Amino acid sequence: MKVIGYGELGTAKGIPYSQQWIRKMIHQGKFPKPIKLGERATGFIEAEIDAWLAEKAAARTGEAA
Repeated sequence: MKVIGYGELGTAKGIPYSQQWIRKMIHQGKFPKPIKLGERATGFIEAEIDAWLAEKAAARTGEAA
């Protein structure tokens, strides 16, 4: 299982949102929740981010993910 940080969401996954906007989406249940890695560190499970991106792509084309 690979864990990625906020910075990698943009660089590796092409997600253009700021940390503040991502946190808002998480609170609304529209983005995968991060996992706590330490006292001040969080990350995202890469497979969950990939699934979220696939769901968005499928919604664009009207397909079921």
